[in-house]
Amino acid sequence: MITVALPIYNSQKIAWLCLESLCRQKTNDNWELIIAEELFNNIGRKYIMSYADRLEKAGCVNIKYIEVLHKITLTEKWYLLFHNAAKNSKMICLCAADNYYSRDMIQRSAMAYCDDIDWLYSDIGYFYDFISDITVRYMKVDIVGLQMSLNTKLALKIPNFKKNSIIDRWLYKMADPKRKLSYHSEYTLCTHGFNNISVNRGKFFNPVKEPFYSTSKTYKDIVPDSIANRINELKHETSFNN
Repeated sequence: MITVALPIYNSQKIAWLCLESLCRQKTNDNWELIIAEELFNNIGRKYIMSYADRLEKAGCVNIKYIEVLHKITLTEKWYLLFHNAAKNSKMICLCAADNYYSRDMIQRSAMAYCDDIDWLYSDIGYFYDFISDITVRYMKVDIVGLQMSLNTKLALKIPNFKKNSIIDRWLYKMADPKRKLSYHSEYTLCTHGFNNISVNRGKFFNPVKEPFYSTSKTYKDIVPDSIANRINELKHETSFNN
């Protein structure tokens, strides 16, 4: 069993992006989706369950929606998600509502477990900035990346702690993985503009600064046409003040 952990906060306009990528996963392994979301500014259980049939066709055997009564930090939410994983969970995919993940994310995580990998992360992929309408390529040799998966046993050892910054590195430090593996994710598209963490990331896009690089590709080259069309619609219906 692979667990997909998805914390959601104030993501009414963008959460569809991650859910659509999950509906398009290609894997031979069973997986579950666990979502934790605050009760205010929420998209809600009903909206999540509207994807249930499509998620099931993609191999999802269980959807668990956790209602959080008050705002908590992301590290607290990860703790909650980790400890709601199935008892037979092998790896946990850490996902974000504002990203579109490559269709092999879950399968790669399952294969990593079979190869005794504790920490799997993508070090190459793409970002689209709704604010500047720019697509950039992310490339960085590091221990964290655009998407990360970790061994469930290690995830359960991470303490419940309130932390609001440098979260991915903190998770890595607390998990203390021994065997790590990176991969390129040419069809993962992360987005900026509707995110609630790393809100200053846009300063690296225009002009482009490392670890981001200029690319001739646009989001239309990375995601399916139907997803690109929805991104285009959202781009035009939303006005940004920053």
